[in-house]
Amino acid sequence: MGYTPAAQIDLAEDWRGTAEELAAKTTAFLLKCGFDHPFGCTERLVRFYVTRGVLTPPEKDAVDRRKALFGPTQFRQLVVGRLLSERGWDLDRVIGQLQGLKGPKDSRELDALINQLAEPTPSERLLFETRANTGNILNIEMRESYESAPNFSLPAEKSPTERDRVARKLLSHAKASGGTERLVQLTEKLLREPGLSSEESETLRQLGDMARLAGNEPGRRERWTRIRLAPWCELNLRVSKSFEIGKKDKMMVINNLERILRDYDSRDDL
Repeated sequence: MGYTPAAQIDLAEDWRGTAEELAAKTTAFLLKCGFDHPFGCTERLVRFYVTRGVLTPPEKDAVDRRKALFGPTQFRQLVVGRLLSERGWDLDRVIGQLQGLKGPKDSRELDALINQLAEPTPSERLLFETRANTGNILNIEMRESYESAPNFSLPAEKSPTERDRVARKLLSHAKASGGTERLVQLTEKLLREPGLSSEESETLRQLGDMARLAGNEPGRRERWTRIRLAPWCELNLRVSKSFEIGKKDKMMVINNLERILRDYDSRDDL
């Protein structure tokens, strides 16, 4: 029993910590269990989980009432939440898993969940290893493409302007050698990786779009956006890029949404 994941939790029952400390403790525990950094969390994520009901409300500090303190129960809830979320569960299902017949599950029930979940599968371990090497693989492949381009030298550090110049020169060379399709596939694959910064994601998107244009491949013509209108209502919106949405079109969408909500409100079974 001493080697079960839950047995490795070293928090005293009277431990109390801030959102930042809770995030750090949870991330360290998951890394210790063999998971990688995308499974970790931040102070902002802790506060978001509180608003969504994944974590039970924290206590108020006895001295500073504005300060929220979390305990071992929220630590266990956060561990389970991160494990399920990174494995594809939406938050409503996560919340359901954290609830028992009489309310939130207690520490014993949460420990049983942690013992079931906090052991990476062989395929996950392979994914973690691949993710750890993805940056190195990308650098090697990009460098090989750079170095094979004529009259090209790779700068040690690139400003945004230099980065765009490097990307355009790489695309030009890739097009000449029939390699734009490979570059599109690579950018799409990397965009699916968790843990990318907003700057990294935007750079990869731009690079993929440039590769599609260079290879005369069609880009994405639509996008889906999920808008949370209320805790009990979400709107899934598909926006086409084939035309501009004017004020008249927006008002039509709003009026249709209002009509739909009125129709739901008048139904007897809701």
